[in-house]
Amino acid sequence: MEGNGELSMRLDRYFLALTLPYFVMALGILPQRNNLLVLSSILILFLFAGIAMVRYGRRYVSARHFAEFAAVALIMIAVVLVNTFQEISFSEFVLNINAVVAILYLFLVFVLFRESVLADTEILRLLQMIQWMGILLCVINLGMNYRSILNLSSAIGGYSVSFRSIFFNRNHFGSFLYLAVIAEMLYLRLRPNRWGWAALALFLVNLVLTFSRASLLAAAVFLLLYWMGENWRKKIWILLLAAALLAVVAFNSRLASLVSRFVIRSDAGSAGRFSNWTAVLRTLGEHPLYSLGISASGFKKILAEIGISEVDNAFLEVLFTYGFFVFILYVYILASAIGKAAGIIRRTADADLGRLFMAASISYLVYSLFESLVVFEAGLQQWMALMLIVVLPRSYANRSLAADKAMEA
Repeated sequence: MEGNGELSMRLDRYFLALTLPYFVMALGILPQRNNLLVLSSILILFLFAGIAMVRYGRRYVSARHFAEFAAVALIMIAVVLVNTFQEISFSEFVLNINAVVAILYLFLVFVLFRESVLADTEILRLLQMIQWMGILLCVINLGMNYRSILNLSSAIGGYSVSFRSIFFNRNHFGSFLYLAVIAEMLYLRLRPNRWGWAALALFLVNLVLTFSRASLLAAAVFLLLYWMGENWRKKIWILLLAAALLAVVAFNSRLASLVSRFVIRSDAGSAGRFSNWTAVLRTLGEHPLYSLGISASGFKKILAEIGISEVDNAFLEVLFTYGFFVFILYVYILASAIGKAAGIIRRTADADLGRLFMAASISYLVYSLFESLVVFEAGLQQWMALMLIVVLPRSYANRSLAADKAMEA
């Protein structure tokens, strides 16, 4: 495989390593602290990056690509150094280390693996590992919370329950399941099997039970965009199924009440997101120099000063943390993922695969508007998003481009 220019990095093992800290903390071996989770993710990444450099560094690193990367890396390092010399706590220091993680990820994706292709066996192993881990986490969630699920009708609303499996909160579990749905659909596309559809149903049931609106919205956008790209018969069946579900909810007062309390949650509104975004942008207008980047710890302090705990927007997070230039790069990376998907649709006979990646990229853009899940930062869900939204579309696009060049030759 590697002789043909295809990479085999055992990404499934890396994914498994990123999940282990959650199990260790859930078992009480270590306390459930975000700092420990971030640090463990960083250590695992350094190990992964070191192995990648040893195996593929000489073969794939070009001077031009490295120079482009170095310019971005210097900006990010400068932002962190300027703010780290201030008096900060250990937790704030850990937040700032994410800049180092982002630099490493950028190096791996846009320098080391920029024009490379992941082996088919590599991708399938990764997707299968996500499938089995997702099944395990969903079974744990149902086992831990079956009494609460059976008594769901007596619960006050979404904030009164916490169906989170081994994660720190239900939104973290929701983001994992949203990405697991994308991975499972890709796995079904590459290797159709009946167990895959059962796993997808299990993921969707647990996702609904998280009552994480951003994750539910993103998953719905992904599935609708992908399935609506199918032939007209399937479109009709999808529309009929959606209409039937809406009718059942509308005419069943008990179901309508559950949907209103747990999903729509009119009393919670947007959970303060719009007002928080307005306050953050107003602060940026009052202090234009913040657009140069104030680091993760600096952004946390700004949020605390204006009375906000979380901004819940990945784009604002990147803008304040790393500055305007890195913000433009981040938008370009996500836009290029859509471009890679479009390239797969144009260049290959397998346009369905391109539509899947297109739907995944657009759904992630929607998700990023309502949650601060930033690709290129430390964490399990961040790495899953990086693989599914950035790396895999790029790998398949590189493969189709290489096939075109081979035919021309």
